[in-house]
Amino acid sequence: MRFPTTRWSLVVRAASHPLPDARLAMGELLGRYLQPIKAYLVRGRGIPSQQADDLVQGFIASKVLGERLLVRADRGRGRLRTFLLAALDRYLRDSRKYDGRARRSNRTAAAPIHAAREMATSSVDPAAVLEQEWAREILGQALLRMRQECHRRQRADLWMVFEARVVGPTLEQRAAISYQDLVRAGSVESAQQAANLLVAAKRMFQRHLREIFREYARDEVEVDQEVADMRRALSRGY
Repeated sequence: MRFPTTRWSLVVRAASHPLPDARLAMGELLGRYLQPIKAYLVRGRGIPSQQADDLVQGFIASKVLGERLLVRADRGRGRLRTFLLAALDRYLRDSRKYDGRARRSNRTAAAPIHAAREMATSSVDPAAVLEQEWAREILGQALLRMRQECHRRQRADLWMVFEARVVGPTLEQRAAISYQDLVRAGSVESAQQAANLLVAAKRMFQRHLREIFREYARDEVEVDQEVADMRRALSRGY
């Protein structure tokens, strides 16, 4: 499960129906957002997985596609993930209202509407779940780009030290490999060399991280804010 960053140029293209590339842009966006939205419903709202799938499909079909939701997305009024969250919550409320009317007239409500009516009460903040999924996706993208650069530049040493000292302990709950153990394994010549490599690797990672944010942030101030938001979201233990 993940919640992606957003290139606003992609949003604009997706909302530009019937231009030829609108369908491709919409497909790319939907591919990124289906699982994050489902995570919000399942982990944040307590909706069973199968019923959450129905809700996601209904939201995409009726709101995103049917009502061309992205046309109303405005970069100047906030983040796209916040805009989508508000629209999804309105869809859930409307589904519950429809469910009530259907039951009063002795009709059987659709499964996704029934799921929305039975959302479980939880101590977990649903919006925070969405933010955490977004943060994990940011982190994953930055790590992938860094690893690809290391491969392209034939700098396996940078990735090796970064994985041993940062990636493993942070993402896989493995103990950090000490500089001395790296030396004994023949991975580096000295502890000082390992320390220098780690500094360079961290700088590379930070560069890729900020480049991802620059794809849609308006300025460096907004980049700084997104970095802070990402760290805050990752610090939550959901």
